Amino acid sequence: VRKELRSLGLPVRLFGENLADVRDRLRMELARREVMKEQGILIKAGPTHRIKQEQQHEEEEEITKYSRASADLMHAREQFAKYSLEKVRLRLEKERNYRVQWQRKRARLKHHNAKHNEDDTMESPQDYIEVTRIEDECLKTYKTIKNIGLEGSQYGDGRPISAIATSHHTIGGIPMIATGSWSGTIKLWDGSSPELDLLSQKTLAHEDRIMGIALGPSLDPNGAGSSNIQPSSSMILATASIDLTAKLWKVSTLSEGYDTQNENNKFQIQEINHLKGHERRLCKVAFHPQGRHLATTSFDHTWRLWDVETGNEILLQDGHWKEV
Repeated sequence: VRKELRSLGLPVRLFGENLADVRDRLRMELARREVMKEQGILIKAGPTHRIKQEQQHEEEEEITKYSRASADLMHAREQFAKYSLEKVRLRLEKERNYRVQWQRKRARLKHHNAKHNEDDTMESPQDYIEVTRIEDECLKTYKTIKNIGLEGSQYGDGRPISAIATSHHTIGGIPMIATGSWSGTIKLWDGSSPELDLLSQKTLAHEDRIMGIALGPSLDPNGAGSSNIQPSSSMILATASIDLTAKLWKVSTLSEGYDTQNENNKFQIQEINHLKGHERRLCKVAFHPQGRHLATTSFDHTWRLWDVETGNEILLQDGHWKEV
């Protein structure tokens, strides 16, 4: 560490620094130089030049800069906006109906508590049936949570399991649980079974440890993602690994001629896209609720947005000073 600091023209140790602070300072300087190198900024040794660069950097920070978005990114943002606005409209409409029905029910309860005779002007129970349904569901959920307990367990892998994902989408009516492990293996489990029966597995899915896994939406007949909650014959699975890549997989029922690697496999796992671009190990992966886009995070201080259908990177977002 001292040798590297001297070669960069930096003080070996500042007042009040401990060894961890020295390493952090060196790490930040190397990261700063790497970013500047990518942006084509000339780096020269020497404290005087470094002070000038810092002054220029402070001046640049006062100016807000914008970069023109690509056509794919603009199209994705339009899709996000339409999807979100429709969700908001439905949620607000539901909340308004709930408030109106609750006011009707409260008025009826007050009338009943006052021991007045019911007349035709009072609303019938059908006028607030949605409120009654929601209250019954809340009570049922509360009782379920109070009695929650371990229903089943399963031996997952020969090496530590590093990622797990569930989904409300099903294949053939079977709810899926997906796991990824340090051995680079993907496994699918039956979520409806207390024994968590193994449905399928894909060994050597990555060259190194899997750190993130996500179950995407079901696929419609045209192969596109669908956010509808209904049984389907296939769905999308995404994984992120230390090998600097993420992968998209299609999970579907077995077809003739498919090498299952295991005679007990009930589903096939096929790679459909290999996402490359991150310069450091990947951490997490997640689908947009609409199912057409995927986000990945990495130790290279960035997160990236990908098109699920084409596998193209449509956004590289930096700004974090540590791993994401």
